[in-house]
Amino acid sequence: MLYEFNGFRFDSEMRSLQSGERDVQLTPKTRDLLVFFLRNPSRPLSRQEILDAVWPGVAVGYEALSFQVSELRKALGEKAELVRTLSRKGYVWEGGPPSAPRPQVGEHEQPEAAVTPTPPEAARPAPVRRRWLMVAVVGPGILLSFVLYFLRGGWSEEGWVLAFEDDFERADLGSEYRSMGGTWEIDYGGLRGGGAGGVAVALTQRFEGDVRVELDATMLAGSWKREIAIWLLSSHLPGSSGYYLGLGADHEVVEIERNDIEMSIARVPAIEAGRPYHIGVTRSGSRLGIEADGKLLTSFDDPIALNPTRVSVVKLTTYDGIIRIDNLRIYRARIPAAIQPTVPADRLFERGDLDGAQAEYDRVARDRAGEAVGGEALFKDGLCLLEKGRPADAAQAFRAVADSAANSFFKTLASLNVGKTLMVMGELDAAFAQFRDLEQSSADGQARYAIANELLLLASRYGEMGDRTRAAEVRRFVVAHFQEHPLLVERAATYLALFAHDDPRDVGPLIQFLDSGPRVGKARLLVEQCIGMIRFLGGDEEGALEAYRRIEKDFAGVNVRFSLQGVSGQALILAAIGRSEESKRVAQRLKAGLPGEPQPAWLYTEWAAFERWAADDIAGAAGVLEQAIPRAVLQDVSDRMGRLEVALLLDEAGETVRSRAMLTSLSLPLSNPNAPGDDQAVRSEAGKGGDSVSKTAALFLGDLSPDRYAGDVSIPYEDRQLTLARFYSLRGHKTDAVEILRAFDPREVTEARMTSALGRAYVILNEGMHQPDDRR
Repeated sequence: MLYEFNGFRFDSEMRSLQSGERDVQLTPKTRDLLVFFLRNPSRPLSRQEILDAVWPGVAVGYEALSFQVSELRKALGEKAELVRTLSRKGYVWEGGPPSAPRPQVGEHEQPEAAVTPTPPEAARPAPVRRRWLMVAVVGPGILLSFVLYFLRGGWSEEGWVLAFEDDFERADLGSEYRSMGGTWEIDYGGLRGGGAGGVAVALTQRFEGDVRVELDATMLAGSWKREIAIWLLSSHLPGSSGYYLGLGADHEVVEIERNDIEMSIARVPAIEAGRPYHIGVTRSGSRLGIEADGKLLTSFDDPIALNPTRVSVVKLTTYDGIIRIDNLRIYRARIPAAIQPTVPADRLFERGDLDGAQAEYDRVARDRAGEAVGGEALFKDGLCLLEKGRPADAAQAFRAVADSAANSFFKTLASLNVGKTLMVMGELDAAFAQFRDLEQSSADGQARYAIANELLLLASRYGEMGDRTRAAEVRRFVVAHFQEHPLLVERAATYLALFAHDDPRDVGPLIQFLDSGPRVGKARLLVEQCIGMIRFLGGDEEGALEAYRRIEKDFAGVNVRFSLQGVSGQALILAAIGRSEESKRVAQRLKAGLPGEPQPAWLYTEWAAFERWAADDIAGAAGVLEQAIPRAVLQDVSDRMGRLEVALLLDEAGETVRSRAMLTSLSLPLSNPNAPGDDQAVRSEAGKGGDSVSKTAALFLGDLSPDRYAGDVSIPYEDRQLTLARFYSLRGHKTDAVEILRAFDPREVTEARMTSALGRAYVILNEGMHQPDDRR
């Protein structure tokens, strides 16, 4: 039905409000309140009467009503006075009756139950009783479904009580919050945070159990990237376990992560700067979901949910941007979710006590055989066996779930994990057959997402085994059968384009992929980077420069860090081909993006050192890096990689004593940094079992042979191949260096971006093709 009042038009069927040609954004509950006012014009309404009508059967306080009235007044703008407050009583709608309500479909449209005028208390049946009567009528089979839906999700606004609220109508942030990144301040009735990198604020109060977080968030103009995220974490410390629920981390993507592992993704429209979004995040039992403006974007049902009594810290974040947050509300479940019999074992599993967890799961499976929870315990017993490295036993446990009373959710997961165990055992063809059969029988959205994800992992395994034909077959299967998950299809299509031919220098399929108009996200960046690297190492310098100009342009305003990779690629290529002055001008753009942030500072430092190296100022290149390390431009692993690069530059410059001293310190085991520098056995052991930095240092010290280094797949492909080419070049084996670089496949690069190592490879390749070996 259409309602027209004071220049507004409200469509009760579409639940939309318009002012002229402008759409007015309302949350679902604000819309319910508006409909109730429209149906009760000019009548004084007590607060309790409104609560009973708009929140039937839900225990909420007057503050929730005050918040929704405030939201409605904001939406009405200059007409906010249409809602008049009756002091200490309630409210009255001053707009008068709406003019000529018009039915849209028929003359007898039924009013929405949630917002009909409330009958007297005695005449109103209890909402909870009415709900269970409905269940009883439809029968016991449906009853189980309703119970599972309640336990595993099905959150609505029923059953939640307000536990925390903040409208930020004050001057200071206060003790309720802890800044964890960026700059945060109260700004004209809102919470404003901004900066480069992680911009985060956490509440000091913990919210255990089922929880729902709602807030209004606006990404402000000037943000380098637009991401809105809510975390549920175990503590305020960096690296804490928990869940991430956010949109905009990658362009046009919403995502749920569990302990930094992607669990659910979906494609959504890009976040618009300046537009307020009403974000809701819910954890209910084992189910998590994120919504925007009343629409569920994606959800995830965690088979072994993280402990809700520990994962209770709420953190609000953005990245490389400026966010404004208002109307923060946090709700707790009025009735906590039922404790499942497997929960004690789940907690043991979460802590890593696999023996204890397995014993408890075995007990539940034995004691509750014939019940759904017994089948669930069988499935989780299989997970323990898989984690213990017993895939054959795990597969047997998973297969037993099919004959148990487990619900369809756990039966599907068990079938999926049979395929995973086959992958672990190296039976890739059998795993493919298992996943194909499961795809035919599964209709659940989350299950199909998991199947597609496992198929992509299977394709990668085939690729690692050198069977690109089979890998392509698996990816084509994903493209053909999982169109409802466009982001997973995009990933499959990306690698189909990358490995369409055996010739690593053929960029034709990659160009076709870009011509198809893929999303401006990580997949597009990967393809554009590969085109640039292939053209550069193939001698098409102008084509490579054009590829990196395209990266800079495509990601400007979407992801500044990706855009800066395009700038860095141009600067490095120009330095490598001898266009030094042009290279310097381009490199200045690295300073303009994210000033003060480590990443662009490192990109600039990497370029500055390489530019000097390309100009034959080897000592100057080492000096640039040596100055950068104490300034903390390089951190953690990057610091060690920087010191390794300094050592190799010193070796090239002829400063062998300093070089060997640095290489020796880097080749020692990380757990024993003070071991004697001349201890050959210690250094050799580091070369065998250490990280890639230790192994590279051992290679140049002579403690690790080139053949063993070449065969060590624990070292990333690009590091292994480019380092060997550099090693042979410095030792005068230029023919060997050229042979390695001619066989180098940029499509196999782990982190696809133009680096100084690739720039150096270009120079070595070109010099080696024109200079004889000078073996040292």
